[in-house]
Amino acid sequence: MDVIGALEDPALSPDGAASPSELALLRLEALIESERFAPNEKLPGEQRLAELVGVSRSTLREALRALETRGQVVRRPSRGTYLVPRTDLVTETLGAFESVASLAAQYGTEVRFGQSEVRVEVAAARIAAALGLGAEALVRVVTRTLHSPSGPAIHMRDYFSPGLLDMSDDELLNAGVLRPLIVDAVPGIADVVTDIHLVPASAGVARQLHLSPGSSILLTEERLRKEDGEVIELSLNFYNPSRVRFHGVTKAP
Repeated sequence: MDVIGALEDPALSPDGAASPSELALLRLEALIESERFAPNEKLPGEQRLAELVGVSRSTLREALRALETRGQVVRRPSRGTYLVPRTDLVTETLGAFESVASLAAQYGTEVRFGQSEVRVEVAAARIAAALGLGAEALVRVVTRTLHSPSGPAIHMRDYFSPGLLDMSDDELLNAGVLRPLIVDAVPGIADVVTDIHLVPASAGVARQLHLSPGSSILLTEERLRKEDGEVIELSLNFYNPSRVRFHGVTKAP
């Protein structure tokens, strides 16, 4: 797997083998996403659910525990397992210049930023290449984690030249989403190019998203470009798939 995000953490490059509990979790999530079960509805008993997913009951229990940790189901002693209503999903629109926070407000989802950090560091080779910088070039890095009511949804890492924004570290941390600030500060912004990858969560990303290391997550690499093609910002966004939904509209030709 040749992904920029993998450069920063070797744990993003696994041996490719999924465990039985990971496969069970993926199948269980697909079953729930198929809208076969309504919010607040009681799921079938463990034996029937194990048959539907095609795993043993012990493996199913591991998958159910993972879903409960993510806030997707609630297990009530002697009563069964119930599907939690998904009114807390963070909505993301790829290719838009609107921030995820403002989109969340439109959809009535309360979000907040958790742990955040600003630092200047020597850019990794691929990061420098993506931004058109030379070897040993410095980049400013802003990392934040966006939380929905059910927990952390998106871990964000933004890379740009230290001189791009005339703002202190505290100002950047208080600003929340950076792209609108960059669009306002830099003339000639043309577009955002986005690549999407399915990757296993590294230990560091998993910790931020409250997942187990190796869990399947979505990674988007977004390049903010000027009209001449120059990339002025690189954003790596790691999504907890159980807490984010993607929305897009394609216009007819």
